[in-house]
Amino acid sequence: MQSKNLKILLIDDIEDVRQVIQLCIETEVDAEIYEASSVSEAKDKLETYKSFDLIISDQNMPGGLGSDFAAYLKEVNNQTPFVVCTSDPIESIEFFNENPPFFYIQKPGISDGIEELFEKYKSSPANPPGDYLKGEVEYISSQHVRISIKSLLNFKKCPSDIFINVGQSKLIKVLNEGDNFDESDFEKYLNKSIQYLLIDKNAIKDFIRNTEREILDRLKNTANEPNDMGAVHTLLTTTWTEYGIPKSTQKLTDLAIKQSINTLKKNPKLGSFLKSIFDSGQSYLQIRATVTSSIACWLAQRMGWKSDITYYKLTMAGFMHDYYLEKIEIFTLEDINKVKGKKPSQIGAKLLDQYISHIYEAAKIAQTFTEIPPEIDKIILEHHEKPDGSGMPRGIMHSQISPLGAVFALSGEITDYLCKLKDEQREYDYDEIVEFLLSNGYDLGVSKKLIRAFKEFDINFP
Repeated sequence: MQSKNLKILLIDDIEDVRQVIQLCIETEVDAEIYEASSVSEAKDKLETYKSFDLIISDQNMPGGLGSDFAAYLKEVNNQTPFVVCTSDPIESIEFFNENPPFFYIQKPGISDGIEELFEKYKSSPANPPGDYLKGEVEYISSQHVRISIKSLLNFKKCPSDIFINVGQSKLIKVLNEGDNFDESDFEKYLNKSIQYLLIDKNAIKDFIRNTEREILDRLKNTANEPNDMGAVHTLLTTTWTEYGIPKSTQKLTDLAIKQSINTLKKNPKLGSFLKSIFDSGQSYLQIRATVTSSIACWLAQRMGWKSDITYYKLTMAGFMHDYYLEKIEIFTLEDINKVKGKKPSQIGAKLLDQYISHIYEAAKIAQTFTEIPPEIDKIILEHHEKPDGSGMPRGIMHSQISPLGAVFALSGEITDYLCKLKDEQREYDYDEIVEFLLSNGYDLGVSKKLIRAFKEFDINFP
């Protein structure tokens, strides 16, 4: 007997596009949607979850094409119906000329394409209609379709008036078009076991079409930016190699770093900062961002915190935490070395004030950057705190430092010590780094566990 929910693997490197496709799917069927932003991540999802009822994939993505994944499925004899969702004409993709996909959706046109896809899916002899077509919410009229509370949270504002079914063919409006929908709203409905609300079918289609156009316009505007991902990848790889970051860690953090970079480009201030640190080649800020992010993600994984959102938070913090340093008049690497490893009382007042300001300013801009998840501002605010209370800006103890803040702060210390070894042309020595960390306030709380875990980090200085 067919299960109620379809299992769908959705692959697209642009999060906004994944959200639009997910919204379209949920208006048609009950589905568990597993997201991937690259071919390699899609393979990992397939290995983890074993089978899917349907795969929907973009074509052009960093690190591999949708057709590459389709070829892989053919190679391993996986016959899951494969849907291509791309702006490319299907006839221009050589693989699909010889291996036609189950369905083709050309962007823009996702909404109509998803509707037609499920018309074909449910009429296919291999996919007989099942409970997944009914939905958890009974429609009162053909004018309304479901919208999940997760999608409302993703889009933050209600695209149209939102209703709830109270039974006996009765709808009650619970939200107005343009109303904010935040975590508290999400929790309120989740606690009542309400996962879906209702929205006017024509309104949601218009919203999806407008959102598609906005995404495409944004992509066109950024297509010719100097910081293209090819150049970024080259610089990341060079930094990883020079600082001995293991290949496994590069693979772990590559996607998260590139997602963070794409997000930062959306913010005018941070996009300009990002451009400056990458256009200047291997600057101190670029090295610190890349290496700190990589070590932090590896340590989080070793602690069992293995979610994509954790890696995303740590890499976002990695590329945001030093944002204000570039604006400090006295900022040089020599000044940083004067500050690092010293207590606030040992640092000159002017240098200390300006150095502390970069912590608060970076945390403030993270707090106002609505496109990123919560907690990143807290990680940034804690990135110079120490478990023994000797850090800055607040001098808090290990019990008050968040777990990800502890991971990030320790990773920053390790990165700066690696920079010091590199500048002095000395070999990597784990015992030397550990002795430095333990003698500088990191021998308490979760940081002590992180130091033990770091012993297994296979740094290989060239």
